[in-house]
Amino acid sequence: MESAAHTVIAYPIDAVPAIAGVTRTQVFAAIRAQKLMARKLGRRTLVEADEVRRWISTLPTRGRESEPKNTAA
Repeated sequence: MESAAHTVIAYPIDAVPAIAGVTRTQVFAAIRAQKLMARKLGRRTLVEADEVRRWISTLPTRGRESEPKNTAA
């Protein structure tokens, strides 16, 4: 189990394709289309881990229908 001190909160842009299972071109296209948010730190480009998860969850599904999300009443 990871402790809070070892939880990754952002990935360097070059790591995102492997983590998300997509190509580098797809990552940069998503950033250009403003579907994936990246952050700049000097010359470095970082993508938050939660943002990668959010972006992947917006992609179209195939096969069974996705589970409806519970909404608080």
